[in-house]
Amino acid sequence: MPIYDAIVIGGSAAGLSATMSLSRALANVVCIDSGRPCNRWTSESHNFITHDGENPAHIKSVAREQLEKYERTTFIDDSVTILEKRDVDSIFKVVTEQNGEILGKYLILATGVDDGVERSSIKGIERFFGNSVIHCPYCHGYEFAGGKAGLFLQNPVLLKHMIPTLYNWNKDLTVFSSIDALNEFGIDELKKKGIKTYTEPIIKLNGDAPYLKSVTLASGDQIDLDVLYTILDPIVNLKEQITKLGVEFGEDGLIKTEKPFQNTNISGVFAAGDCQSFMRSLVVSTYSGQMAGVGVAHSLQVSQWSNV
Repeated sequence: MPIYDAIVIGGSAAGLSATMSLSRALANVVCIDSGRPCNRWTSESHNFITHDGENPAHIKSVAREQLEKYERTTFIDDSVTILEKRDVDSIFKVVTEQNGEILGKYLILATGVDDGVERSSIKGIERFFGNSVIHCPYCHGYEFAGGKAGLFLQNPVLLKHMIPTLYNWNKDLTVFSSIDALNEFGIDELKKKGIKTYTEPIIKLNGDAPYLKSVTLASGDQIDLDVLYTILDPIVNLKEQITKLGVEFGEDGLIKTEKPFQNTNISGVFAAGDCQSFMRSLVVSTYSGQMAGVGVAHSLQVSQWSNV
């Protein structure tokens, strides 16, 4: 069975960027892609120069096409089930559903996150998520500037960041949160700026997908909105397998990495993209993927130099 120089788990921005860095460094690299990137819900990507407004699926397709010319690069479209590091030789073993065992000297985790759309109790959210139900104003805020915006968050720390941020784009702002979180922020300050507040949970989204028109509260009231900002319940993909490997997670639930080369606490394991960064964008993921790829490539080069 061949042993790759590196195994990259994840075939979106971070994983493809890491794969390209390794491919151009003459490494034998395999990229395993489950085909479920977190941005599969959205039709447009923004704030990425030369790609503004493009469908992220198209960006991914072009990247894979460009990588096909590198003869030492292999793609496997499959889902990972097991991650292990062998004690005898420190080789990583990755087991997939359809292709069985894959061995490699280094491992780059670019698994991304599951935003929790399918797990959400809000009826109809899958029809709007990534288009008019979003989490990042820097990615999509420009398109909704001046419209009716809602913010649905329970975390008081996030509220303190997000309310002033969204107010930049939308003066017609409605905040849906708990009374405790709203009091901690300061309801009087919100009222002075004309920001409306509700403490009842949102139970349903209404509109002509992907365009949101209103939200329905538990009371039955409907509030007209053009866009709803929210963070659902993102969980790192393959978190159970990654944890068993011994990789450390931070209090934010993301993989802990060291800059600049994205290495984790486990020797030979690197992480890039949304699985290790709260700041989620194609640019950030591409950058961290490239640095992880460079970090692995450099480790391979040092080892090769020492063994000549």
